Amino acid sequence: LTNTFDDVPNGYWAYNDINRLAASKVISGYPDQTFRPDRMVTRAEFAALAVSGLNYQGEKYYNRALFSDVPQGHWANCVIDKGVKGGLIAGYPDGKFKPNNLVTRTEALVILAKALPDCDMDDCKAEEILSHYSDASTIPAWAKVPVAKAIQANALKKSPDSDNLI
Repeated sequence: LTNTFDDVPNGYWAYNDINRLAASKVISGYPDQTFRPDRMVTRAEFAALAVSGLNYQGEKYYNRALFSDVPQGHWANCVIDKGVKGGLIAGYPDGKFKPNNLVTRTEALVILAKALPDCDMDDCKAEEILSHYSDASTIPAWAKVPVAKAIQANALKKSPDSDNLI
């Protein structure tokens, strides 16, 4: 696997995944040939990654603002629209998406779980899976089942901090 980015060394924990995603054109990095792997990602950026990486680009796009804080001209309006229509992402109850907020690990895991094939998981099974993490009590009730599904699918398998969820 060829190293695509100057700032992702061969021994970096996600080296193979980052370069595989770059080779597949899911990610492109920055114009200066960097990826900035330790930089936090915004909700808009993660929406773009999810829509591209999970092949939701074909979702029909309506050029309109779904959220009061994501105008039609916003760079991520298209991917946010496709992600919402595809059932991957959602906004907040106040009608906002908060595109510039950093995506939380919980939100990212919920998005990944929505792309997984349906599997039966009740609250009891979710609690059992989450009980192996020291910060499981910090996961909001609405996210427990999807986070547990993502964990069961090995979403945190290679993560350097795989003992914590947040």
